[in-house]
Formats: sequence, structure tokens, C-alpha cells
Amino acid sequence: MNYLPFFFNKIFKCYYIISPRGTLSSWSLKNSRFKKNFFWFLIQKRVLKNAIAFHATSDLELQEIRKLGFKQPIAVIPNGIDPHKSIKNKNKNYYSLSKEFSVIFLSRIHEKKGLENLIEAWGEINFPETSIWNLKIFGKGNDKYINFLKDICISKNIRNISINAPLYGEKKISEYINSDIFILNSFSENFGQSVLESLNLGTPVIVSDQMPWKDVELMNCGWVVKNDIKSIVKLFETKILRTDKNTLYNMGLNGINYSKSHYGWKELSTRMFQFYDWIKNGGERPPFIYD
Repeated sequence: MNYLPFFFNKIFKCYYIISPRGTLSSWSLKNSRFKKNFFWFLIQKRVLKNAIAFHATSDLELQEIRKLGFKQPIAVIPNGIDPHKSIKNKNKNYYSLSKEFSVIFLSRIHEKKGLENLIEAWGEINFPETSIWNLKIFGKGNDKYINFLKDICISKNIRNISINAPLYGEKKISEYINSDIFILNSFSENFGQSVLESLNLGTPVIVSDQMPWKDVELMNCGWVVKNDIKSIVKLFETKILRTDKNTLYNMGLNGINYSKSHYGWKELSTRMFQFYDWIKNGGERPPFIYD
């Protein structure tokens, strides 16, 4: 966390707003607890306490901030995305005939992301003999942890999993578009930009119940699952493996419409301007700002 605004506030009496970006989640604060507690009591708590307001990217993050006892106004404004012109670039009829399914993870490779549970669950799923299911993991992370995940695959003879370097630009976009399902079963996410990227490109998503994406089931563009091995296995065996290609295709179209209608930058940037204007000039409180 940047402490400069705190010192400017003390010296020049200027105001500042904190956007935690997940750093105040219960999961984050539990990790490296001794080091974080030291900095918390030394200065971090004072920095947060003296902020005039907070910006949260989801209702879930708002709740995490309130749990810590901070009572300042909080604006809930999610991240946005530019609608992509490309959607599923495959012929729907040809696509529906394929018996090969691709599930992708595209994010930072970290303990927080629940990859150990996902990999072990993959080894326990009873996949049908009539189709091929591949799990492709792309991301950047600590080499020791990446090797640990690879060792799980080897020691438990878990097949059809690949752990790969991160993707960028058009290669990343292409992987989203050409995959059947995106999965991010994190223990904690303040938002989860990769989920929005996937929806925007027409790929249904699987997210954990610890993420602010429970609407994907309501909008019929994804599934929500508890982040444990048994729940992941059950989701695949009772729902995912029974979902055909045409249904996945249509769920992807639902995701595109959902991302366009809820996460366009034009509306979200307007909210941000309203937030700062309200902080500076007062007046009627916008409905996305909570006292």
C-alpha cells in the first residue's frame, strides 16, 4: 500500500481515497500474518483510518472493508472492459460436432487461486470415454510453487493437464475464444478481471463462491462452486460433463451480453467522476456510494 497520501494529508491537509484491490480480504490478511500485523499496527491502519473514502470493486470487497471497522463512505464501482469485436470465431455447426473440450485457467499462478484443489479434483472426475477433456493452465508464478503443482500431476498420475507460461495480447484472446470453459476457483478475489475477459469473449465461466460473480448463474453464463475437491468433482460430474457444445456456445453469447450491459467503461467512468465530485462538492449521494 502506498503511504505517500497519508504523509501529504498530514503535511498539506489534502484528502485521499483508498482502493484496496483485495489487500484487505480475510484471506490476504491471514497470509504472512506476522509481517502484515507489524505493518498494520505501525502505519497501515492509520493510513486507512485517515482516508476520506474507499473505492471497492464489488459488494464482497465492501463487506471486507466494513468487517475491519472502517466507517467511511465506500463507492462500489467494478472494473470495466471494452467490448471485443471478436466472439466465438468457429462455425457453430462444426463446433458442436467436436468431442474435445478445453477448460482453461488464465491468471496468476498462486496459492490463492485454488489450483491444488482444481488439479486434484481433475484427477478424480469420471470423464466419459466418448469425449476428451483437457485442462490448460496459463500464468506466471513462483517457480517452486509451479513445480509443486507439476509434481502433484506426476505423483498422482493426473492426465490431460498442462501448466504453461502466461499468454498476452492476441494469443491470450485466441485462447479464451477457442476454449469451452474458463475456470477460476480462487479462495479470494476482490473482482477477478480474467472472469470478465472470458465473458466478454464468449466463454462460459466457473468461479468459486468466494468471488463476486454469483450473477453468472442467474445470467446463465457460468457456474459457481465451493472451492474444495469434492464440490468441484460434483459440479463436473452432475452438470459440466452433461452440457453439450451448443449449450456452451449459447452460454457464451449470454456472457457477452452480460459483460456489455454491466461492465462498459462509459457508464463506469461516469460513476467514478460522480464519486470524486461528491467527495469534493457534496450534494446528493449517488446510489452506488454507501455510508
